[in-house]
Amino acid sequence: MTMIPVTQTKVVVRNSNNDIIVNGNCYAAAIASMLEVPITEVPNIEMFFGTSFDHEWLMNAWLKEKHNVKIDFAEEYEIFHVDFITNEAPEVWALLENDFYFGIGPSSRGVNHICIYKAGRLIHDPHPTREGLLRLERLEKIVPLVEGESQVAKSTDIASLRETILSYYTLNARLSEELRIKNEEIELYRKTLVRLRDHDKKNNFGVIAVAIDAVLAEFKVTL
Repeated sequence: MTMIPVTQTKVVVRNSNNDIIVNGNCYAAAIASMLEVPITEVPNIEMFFGTSFDHEWLMNAWLKEKHNVKIDFAEEYEIFHVDFITNEAPEVWALLENDFYFGIGPSSRGVNHICIYKAGRLIHDPHPTREGLLRLERLEKIVPLVEGESQVAKSTDIASLRETILSYYTLNARLSEELRIKNEEIELYRKTLVRLRDHDKKNNFGVIAVAIDAVLAEFKVTL
């Protein structure tokens, strides 16, 4: 079994209220690593995190249709981890020690994360920090579909999917509007500083003007 490490291309971004406004795509990166495909080919299911839509269904639907595999639980690999209590005999280790599997749990960034393990060792953390997990809470694996198993995923609630997509675009629109308002506020602040600076220079004080120039430099503007 092989694996080519892929780094996630999106990381979690929070606003000033510590709300997540951008989800990371570690899951897509982990799947891409195991399948040895570009991350751009993997569904960006992170857009559905925090919604009622079953994003795991979506990933499995894609895996079944495109690669004839699916995600399954991987309790057998608990024998390699002190995070879990297991009574499996050591002789079982030899049967599993060459397999790659997913470990899922909290990260230091305050969100759930996924990494790739082999025989209890962290092999690949798709996050750029490569720091791994605080602890393991669940193990999963990619397995082939069994003979006779349908490649078509069970139908999901289309109405729920439509509602979720609309909610996603509504959220994006709201965030864009907030960004526009924030930019307008910044521009107003900048113009106010310019007026103060020009007034100060005109009256030959200069001290305030120097301080204002330093602030304006932070905006990277030429006046």
